[in-house]
Amino acid sequence: MERTEFEQFGNREFVASRLAFMRTGISMSIRCGVLIAWIGVLAIAVTGSPTRADSIASPYSYKEVVPSGKYVFVMISPLTIDNDAGGWNEETAAGIREIRRNYKRSGMYRNDGSTEPLWTVDWYAGVVVASDGVHLIRHGPWPALPESWYKGPLGPALDQEALSFFANGQLVRTYRIGELVKDPDRLPRSVSHFHWQDKGQLDDAKSEYTLTTLDGNRLVFDIRTGEIVSEIHDSRTNWWGYGIVLVLLVFVSLPFVTWIYHRRIAMRNTSCPKT
Repeated sequence: MERTEFEQFGNREFVASRLAFMRTGISMSIRCGVLIAWIGVLAIAVTGSPTRADSIASPYSYKEVVPSGKYVFVMISPLTIDNDAGGWNEETAAGIREIRRNYKRSGMYRNDGSTEPLWTVDWYAGVVVASDGVHLIRHGPWPALPESWYKGPLGPALDQEALSFFANGQLVRTYRIGELVKDPDRLPRSVSHFHWQDKGQLDDAKSEYTLTTLDGNRLVFDIRTGEIVSEIHDSRTNWWGYGIVLVLLVFVSLPFVTWIYHRRIAMRNTSCPKT
């Protein structure tokens, strides 16, 4: 008499268990594939790979009161008044129009309503101003990358301005990005720009400016001369980012490995059918 499939492999419970393992394995494989794809996205994020295209905000007029409150630095946008104030909410637009009405040139003024500048500048940038009304730090623009350059070394892109120090509106010292970073491969990028500065802090009493970079440098400048008075470089690799990816890979792979283990046991049992 011919034996049925269930008789050949033991009993219904065993075959049903084997089929359940197979369905579970397929389901786990799909879930693992999806999760691994998400891990790939996370890996790109934590290792600083490019994300998306971006654009620079339009320049706008602003004023910066020094820490002592005695002076105010005014920056006038190169745009027309209408374009300068356009696109902002009513309160901000009104403030911009007031600046343009009261001040005609970018520079340092007494903070007493005076509209006669102590000294002027002929450029537009973000600044840090000291209480003495003399010294100022200019930040370079958001550094750009040539088209499709995000995959290669930064190279000449590091020649862009990082910081410049001024006294009474006159340039004292300029630093290029390549002079302040030691490991440019650690700098995060988009497809059109990259970032190099982490934080900046003015110690007005000491006339010092402390800067940290995204590759781990900590530099202290004398704002009167622009000279670097101390520098610490952190050469540690971004191991925490890679560690996160590794832990997630292990977490995602564990269910799949468990399924493989049970499947092998099931296959071993099928090779020895019950009689």
